[in-house]
Amino acid sequence: MTSRPLILLALLGSAACAVAASPVFESPRLTTAKNSPRLVKVDVPLKGAKELYLVVSDEDGPSCDWADWLEPKLIMADGSTKDLTKLSWKAVSQGSGGTRVGKSTMSDVLLVNGQKFESGIGTHARSVIVYDLPQGVVGFTAQAAIDDGGMERGGKASNASVKFQVYTEAPPNAPKPAPPIVDDGKTTVPADMFTVPEGLEVTVWATSPALFNPTNIDFDAQGRLWVAEGVNYRSKGSRRPEGDRVVVLEDTTGSGRADKSTVFVQESALAAPLGVAVLGNQIVVSQPPDLLVYTDVNGDGKFDPAVDKRDVLLTGFGGRQHDHSLHSVTAGPDGQWYWNQGNTGAKFTDHSGKTFRMGSPYMMQDIAGQKSDDGHVWIGGFTARMNPDGSNVTIIGHNYRNSFEQTITSFGDIF
Repeated sequence: MTSRPLILLALLGSAACAVAASPVFESPRLTTAKNSPRLVKVDVPLKGAKELYLVVSDEDGPSCDWADWLEPKLIMADGSTKDLTKLSWKAVSQGSGGTRVGKSTMSDVLLVNGQKFESGIGTHARSVIVYDLPQGVVGFTAQAAIDDGGMERGGKASNASVKFQVYTEAPPNAPKPAPPIVDDGKTTVPADMFTVPEGLEVTVWATSPALFNPTNIDFDAQGRLWVAEGVNYRSKGSRRPEGDRVVVLEDTTGSGRADKSTVFVQESALAAPLGVAVLGNQIVVSQPPDLLVYTDVNGDGKFDPAVDKRDVLLTGFGGRQHDHSLHSVTAGPDGQWYWNQGNTGAKFTDHSGKTFRMGSPYMMQDIAGQKSDDGHVWIGGFTARMNPDGSNVTIIGHNYRNSFEQTITSFGDIF
């Protein structure tokens, strides 16, 4: 009888050992306080270790916890070093943004105390990066810091608060390696994977190269599909040097698939526009800093500067190449145009001469809290309506993060 408690205690002891992974390095808590260190040296012995786990803990809830592992190196037994950024991690997770080599979590340069770093890994707490170590590794060195991009919000110190940790065994909630990607030759999601109510079906209507990376769509009166493309987006902003496009897709044979794709306009000024609206022969494109109106004078579906017109209806919208920026226009039953903007801010003047100042804690903080010419203080993202000529702008909602496109019912209700 005495053997059973002993066996149970042994099993409990084994279970405790299995979850007792502890860091071989832990930094002090780093914050934005002036007395908090900006750069922390990391120097860890790794002899005999087979794995490396780089962890950034979140010490104070969701915040601007931009974290950088700077100049990370593996020390080899022969005294040489290997640049860790040249190795591929086998698993990774982060609380927001991305984990990026040579860039911050939000794809900016690695910047600490105003100093740029070429070598490093930017991430966002809580973050775990997992490596298989090559043979002969005896140590790991790096510098750890909160990136400058996470130090301030709204002109004030953010509440970023993190610890940097190094493990050689899996810490709690470590990510698992992603399963290998198997190329099955398919380039679209099979339509039969969609579940729809009885009487409805999903079919593939158009695929690349007829269109690429659509950001917004609209149908015209002829049933043609107009597509705003966002190939040049953020870190891929130079992928298409001639600029992004608005293309027109149509099914000319009634087969149920698009068989014709026409480029309406392509220009370097277009960089991931988030809105396209077709209103008669006017094509309204939301491209910060501008709200553009292309008028297809001869109706041939192709913009020709010698014949057609291109007008900047309004300008002053923040967030070029940003998904929190100027979204599409939709027409209301009252004949007015409705549109919205995310919290990247705006300062624009309508065609009635009124200037609107839409700052936010996120961007354009310098005008946040300032009164607009309509007598109100607006903040963050907003929805507006106006006459089609850009006059009499009226703000009808504000303090959004990012509301994307709106829709208006025949009764004038806005969703």
